[in-house]
Amino acid sequence: MTDEEGSGRSLLKPSIQTCKEITNDDDIIKEYWPSISPIASKYGIEQTYENMIDIARWVISYSCSGRKLPFSVTQEIQDACHKIINKHTYGRFSKKPELFASYLMREFIRIPSNITGIEYKFSLFSGSEESVASIHQLLAGSDANVTMTEHYANHLLMEIWTKGKTEYVRFAYNGQVIKLKEMKGKDIVKLSDFKKSEYKNVNDYCKNLP
Repeated sequence: MTDEEGSGRSLLKPSIQTCKEITNDDDIIKEYWPSISPIASKYGIEQTYENMIDIARWVISYSCSGRKLPFSVTQEIQDACHKIINKHTYGRFSKKPELFASYLMREFIRIPSNITGIEYKFSLFSGSEESVASIHQLLAGSDANVTMTEHYANHLLMEIWTKGKTEYVRFAYNGQVIKLKEMKGKDIVKLSDFKKSEYKNVNDYCKNLP
């Protein structure tokens, strides 16, 4: 399943179109658009949330690679672009990560039940940076380490371990094992306990999705 499949742009990245609990981004636009308006005005770019993110990523791609921007972009604008992407990737999820992570997290929980009886089990989901960020914050907590620069090719791993007849679950973010906030900081727990924990709250959101 890829990021481009499903209803709207993606089921793996819930939006206002696919999940009724998600509100619009007018407040974020109002706060950050003035910072990048010189670029938008120069190129005649319409004021939308998607365009704001595209502009910010465009500026960051130049500044991070050391390439010369097509015209003068102040350090203030560059700093604002980092803040925009940081807000887009992490800030929206800090208060309710279970909302944005709801669909993909439900898929994670369903996987063990769907592939029982197979000796070698492997499932791959290709999502967006936002998808990974929301689940990382859900599992590790909203105080998870966050930097000002957007990282690409992030990946999240869910492992199912079996000892006797008991299944255990462990998660890792970019190769680093995650200490589960809702499981008292443990990094590996019984799958049955995980399903009964506060993480089950993902079932309360985006119920119109599968």
